[in-house]
Amino acid sequence: MTKNLNYLVAGEKMGPSKREKAAELGVPVISLADFLAMVGSGTIEKIDYRKIFGDGSRKSCILGEVDTFGTVCRKKVVDINVDPAADAALLKEHKLELAESVAEFYSQIKAIDLRWETDEDHPPVLKPLDGDSRVYISGQINVRSLQEMIEGPDGNGWEDILWFDDGEPRYATYWKQFLVFDQSIAECFTLLRKNKGKIEDRIYFFYGDPDEKPKDMNMGVQEYLDLAYRVKGSAGWQYILMDRDEPHWNEKTQHYLPQLFPNIKFDFKGFPKVKK
Repeated sequence: MTKNLNYLVAGEKMGPSKREKAAELGVPVISLADFLAMVGSGTIEKIDYRKIFGDGSRKSCILGEVDTFGTVCRKKVVDINVDPAADAALLKEHKLELAESVAEFYSQIKAIDLRWETDEDHPPVLKPLDGDSRVYISGQINVRSLQEMIEGPDGNGWEDILWFDDGEPRYATYWKQFLVFDQSIAECFTLLRKNKGKIEDRIYFFYGDPDEKPKDMNMGVQEYLDLAYRVKGSAGWQYILMDRDEPHWNEKTQHYLPQLFPNIKFDFKGFPKVKK
């Protein structure tokens, strides 16, 4: 749970510790009946993802004119050519349905692939953090299409990419429930999970360690994309949320991004504060 949460819907068995955490963060606690009434009345607004991420053109890209300040944009692809009939057929073929927030995203955008990095041949002049002898910063938002998320990049799922079959059936069964939604840096995957024929609106983060299981980020697609947008996909930004006791990623992100992109106003709401 984070203070960026709009509401906490209280179930019948919700414990006192969760209520106390919500009160501590200032998150309103509402009943399921209240939540359903809000949805029906239109109180909960749908996000216009095309307005946020644009169509990949230089003018509408979330990074804007980034080929300056010693920073280059390697890719600006925001595919808005959604095909509802093809997506419906795909879901029917795999006997799946999408959680509402997941369906809303894929009804607007087919896939996103935005990548940027500092130019090593013409490095930007930046005020370094203590201990940084070389400043290299990169970012990536690589949200897969619905088809690629479900079937994998080669149509054979995510085996040998996300996980490797060790011959243990329970191991394979466990990993087959996860689908790659976004990939920020090599071997760092943002996942959604299949559960009883439904792709849930629940984000998990996995950083490639075969001895570790994906970590529940306690957020859905909407909140995840909102945070990714705020930091322009800065490499490793998920670590800021997953390991709050490790200041490295947080300090680097909040120190360098405003210097790299002075024409962009950064909003770090929802992220832990950097100690001065």
